[in-house]
Amino acid sequence: MWIFTLLLIVVSAGYTGVAIVNTQMMAAAGRARDLTVLRLSGATTLQVLRSVATESAFVVALGTLLGLAVAIPALLGMRAGMAQVLSTTVELVLPVPLIAAVITACLLLAAGSAVLTARSAVRMDAMRSP
Repeated sequence: MWIFTLLLIVVSAGYTGVAIVNTQMMAAAGRARDLTVLRLSGATTLQVLRSVATESAFVVALGTLLGLAVAIPALLGMRAGMAQVLSTTVELVLPVPLIAAVITACLLLAAGSAVLTARSAVRMDAMRSP
């Protein structure tokens, strides 16, 4: 059962990673004008990239909290149902190190893809400006 669970988590995390990178790259590319305004208002390239990375970290944190808010009650409900059917106590086991690793990977993918896309947008802006 543990191998099946691990396989399910790996496949889900893989698809989630692709979705995160795709979303972040499209969002950062669509915000090229916003990044240009930041640069024209006096922000350095590093400050622009840092703000993009910080926004990505907030998005991952919010997604983590919302995901846990949905998953934990569902898991508790399944645990209660199984305990009732089996007429015994069922322990809820959360693989915290694995969950933390997935959250960290999501954070790295989100921030990395957004920063790389924003960096190229900022470079293109620097090449166009006189």
